[in-house]
Amino acid sequence: MKFTVALAALAGVAAAAPQQLRQRSPHEHSARRNRTNQRIGPAFTKADGVRAQTSSNWAGAVQNAQGVTRVVGTITVPTPRGTASQSGAAWVGIDGDVCQGALLQTGIDFYGDGSFDAWWEWIPDEVVMFDNFPLRVGDKIYMEVDASSTKTGVAILQNLTTGKKVSHTFTKTPSTLCETDAEWIVEDFAGNLAGFSEIVFTNNSATTSSGTITPAGGTVINLAKEGSGRLETDCGIDGSNVYCNIDLEITKQTSSIELNAEELKIISSELHDENGDSSRVLHSTGCSYHDENTSVTISFDEELPVANVYKLVITYQGALNAQSMGFYRAQYKALSEPPDSVARDKDGSPYIVCTQFQPVGARRAFPCFDEPNMKATFSLDIELPADQTAISNTPVATTEDVADGRKRVSFETTPVMSTYLLAWAVGDLKYIETFTAQEYGGSKVPVRFYATAGLEGQGSFAIEEAAKAIDFFSKTFGIDYPLAKMDLLAIPEFSYGAMENWGLITGKANLMIFDENTSASTKKELISSIVSHEVAHQWFGNLVTMDWWDELWLNEGFATWAGNYAVDHFHPDWDTWEKFMSEGMEGALIRDAMRSSHPIQVEVPDARNVHEVFDQISYQKSCAVLNMLANHMGVETFLSGVSSYLRQNKHRNATAEDLWQSLGEVSGDDIVTNIKPWIEKIGHPVLTITKEADRVTLRQSRFLAVDDMKPEEDETVWWIPLGFRSLSGKEAPSIISALSEKQTSVTIPEDQLYLLNSSGTGFYRLEYPKDHLAKLSEKLDELSAVEKLTILNSASALAFSGSGSTVSLLGFMQAFAEETNPQVWLRMMRDFSRLRYRFNNDAELLPGIKALTRAVIGKMVQDLGWEQDEGESHLRSELRRTILDAGFHCESPEVVDEARRKNMMFMRLYIDPSLRYLLWAAGAQASPNEAVPALIDQWHETASSEVRGRLARAVCLVQDPDVIRRHVLPFCYGTTPADRVLKPTDMRPPVTALALQWPARQLQWEYVKAHWDAVVAKMGTPEAVNRVLNACLSACTDAAEAEDIDRFFADKNTNGYAMTLAKVKDGILNASRFRERERAPLAAWLREQGYMTPQ
Repeated sequence: MKFTVALAALAGVAAAAPQQLRQRSPHEHSARRNRTNQRIGPAFTKADGVRAQTSSNWAGAVQNAQGVTRVVGTITVPTPRGTASQSGAAWVGIDGDVCQGALLQTGIDFYGDGSFDAWWEWIPDEVVMFDNFPLRVGDKIYMEVDASSTKTGVAILQNLTTGKKVSHTFTKTPSTLCETDAEWIVEDFAGNLAGFSEIVFTNNSATTSSGTITPAGGTVINLAKEGSGRLETDCGIDGSNVYCNIDLEITKQTSSIELNAEELKIISSELHDENGDSSRVLHSTGCSYHDENTSVTISFDEELPVANVYKLVITYQGALNAQSMGFYRAQYKALSEPPDSVARDKDGSPYIVCTQFQPVGARRAFPCFDEPNMKATFSLDIELPADQTAISNTPVATTEDVADGRKRVSFETTPVMSTYLLAWAVGDLKYIETFTAQEYGGSKVPVRFYATAGLEGQGSFAIEEAAKAIDFFSKTFGIDYPLAKMDLLAIPEFSYGAMENWGLITGKANLMIFDENTSASTKKELISSIVSHEVAHQWFGNLVTMDWWDELWLNEGFATWAGNYAVDHFHPDWDTWEKFMSEGMEGALIRDAMRSSHPIQVEVPDARNVHEVFDQISYQKSCAVLNMLANHMGVETFLSGVSSYLRQNKHRNATAEDLWQSLGEVSGDDIVTNIKPWIEKIGHPVLTITKEADRVTLRQSRFLAVDDMKPEEDETVWWIPLGFRSLSGKEAPSIISALSEKQTSVTIPEDQLYLLNSSGTGFYRLEYPKDHLAKLSEKLDELSAVEKLTILNSASALAFSGSGSTVSLLGFMQAFAEETNPQVWLRMMRDFSRLRYRFNNDAELLPGIKALTRAVIGKMVQDLGWEQDEGESHLRSELRRTILDAGFHCESPEVVDEARRKNMMFMRLYIDPSLRYLLWAAGAQASPNEAVPALIDQWHETASSEVRGRLARAVCLVQDPDVIRRHVLPFCYGTTPADRVLKPTDMRPPVTALALQWPARQLQWEYVKAHWDAVVAKMGTPEAVNRVLNACLSACTDAAEAEDIDRFFADKNTNGYAMTLAKVKDGILNASRFRERERAPLAAWLREQGYMTPQ
């Protein structure tokens, strides 16, 4: 399929360098508002008989009359162009022209970044903004000022599109009206005037002592530059209407324009003169493509004069790809026969067409300035079959029939935004709908869930959560959701979990739908987390966007934090923050302890490689650091600062410095000094505690996954909130609340038992004295689940790094034998799994680790069973799956035998959907030659993406080497037949399952090396190659494997996944050292405990 599109862009922007948007200040309003009509020249009569005047700050029309007491007019909100430093206003008013001492006015402000304000004013007092009066491009706004006397009056604005009306009554005023002037004005700010689509004042009138008049016969005012006299506007009076036009200037002389474009063919380019000579068109003389930075330069045969304005129109072609990036086709298995109009791939599979532009995919769909700090508004028309559906960021504006059973759908202009947030989709899509509980601009926001026909009903939980999140964040941030609708789209083939496109959240179908028949009860937690995260992005990332990809965390860390905050509010029984601490935060701590980690704020010189930092550091570590800061400041104070940050930077690009400034202003703390090491430095600290009598010394140092710190690696001094809690029933001693130096000493009574980081929010490790840790293990019943997790997490990290020992960790865990909290059990099971994976190719030690695990979980297997209890918590369901999964991998007869029995009776039993893969895997291990091909057949025939995922995982749990070679690896990595092999977007979980087993791990890597070119071709993009390499290699544990990886990639271009390879090799070396260090003592302990046969 080919597509040809015309693109319009401003040459003035094209020629300019990327601009840093800035905050508007109250001074700018003041500087404009306190200036009445600043005439440059006297009034004169034009050739057409119209009275005219030039001004340095006004444009529009003025009627001079006696007894002016009321002025009204209506405008359509224009499309502004430019940057946040360019601005303007449209208003109606009484006085300010002949009568310069007073001015009563009301109107709207518009900014080049696409934002708007509504206001009233009685000069010389300052302007005052109307609250809760949202404005969008295209809204019709009625304006009215009434003077009930020369000292009192009223200002009224009404959004005729939404019905919203606001007003202000003046009682105490600073000046006296002359009541001699009626105005309909477009006004310049103190800074540069923004470009805008034509502004027309309609239905204009003024009430005077002689009756009602209109602008007809009044004075036309045009803006002119002082000194040059050059007009910047073209205004006029047409009957009772007043109109004004303006365009942006080219700021730098040039004969060429460079845009981003990838895999696009420019057919033609031309510049249309926007300077009054509409017939003048410049045709390009050629274009040159730059593959090294995915851009194209369009050349012209003459210099484009500074201060001239052009419209750039490009006709081009591009291929609709199948790589889940840019503008692409996504295949699906239809639940019923699709309409004949639905497109099909070569293998007959139907597909939808959709987009994924983050981070640099927009340039694969249309030539553009594809950088986050070059924002624009977008107007989109799509032609499609009449029986299909098109959706985009904004509501449909118009739909018209065209020839041959097709229609053209036009969408409303978007707010100003970055290219990576633009989205659209076309196909046989159906939807269900709900609405927010709150009204915005006079109406509730419709929230729809779109999916391929037949799946839309499974989105009800997702849109319920989305509607709640819109209301929750609007209230929490103090800023109303700014768009007119919210759509969620389940895409069958999708590279990421989900994407926050403004007003159109897209996501992988099997992560967004909830099927009562096939979805596990715990699935709702995942859906709520995804949806809340993406809705939070509508503020963090969309309304306020990071300036460049090096501050990706400003988007992702905040959305992760806010998403958790919302889910915890909606579902307090889910223990969201405990789970984050146990999983997300702990995973980030483990990753951050590696030398190959990176700072939260990391340099990204090439945007095409930013996918490498879409990782645990940018998401989970940054979330954890923000959570640590929020808990130290107090969440309400933190949110007050966040709200200020959002308000001050809306529709702008912002930096971390903007955030720290807002948080510092509300808290009075030195936020910058405290937080910068966490954001700008690699790693995190371990707080080592030593004591002598009642003198306790606290020393911080960088924590590494291997205990071999070099002095130059330990120079960072972090600000560490201590979170002290006494357990002795005595009054807590007065000690510092945070450590901000390398070492300090405090006085704590010798007999006082205490905890640090008691809230669990501190992003650091704790190394207690051994005797203190032993005493804590005797007081477990007095500790919260969070406090137990804090102790376990640090004990585990120290053991695996070499600062402690595995034997000591296992002994410490025995104190938790009677533990009942699911989160604590889940935490301990991850360590048993980690041990098993570290030694999964050790034929002597592995059986002992499995025996230990069986002994630990034996009672839990019996207590939990296979069946859900009515009304049980989702945490208990998750624990059951984890315990039974461990039992399966450790060859527990109670688990394996029961799984095989249930597999044989599968059609006659209800089985928890999350456990079904264990039944299939048990059958496959018993008869791999017959069962694995049968499971692949079942995968092929199944339409449910959830069930297909479980079947693929079961296939990859088989252990027979021959079956892995003949069936499993071709199923994962093969390309033909296309409908019987995994798609690149579905490969990560099955590939990970293979990597965690032996010999599957070795067989998989050998297959990838032997078929490298085919694997790269299948994956299609560096992002996809990066994901599969990470899944394939991250579980490797032998130094020989690291050497082999080095040899294999020595002659290959690793651009796009070099960071992943560094992380993989770092992890392998850490695991290899752990095996060398811990094998002998661990083996001796297992023998001593009876889990291994004595030598």
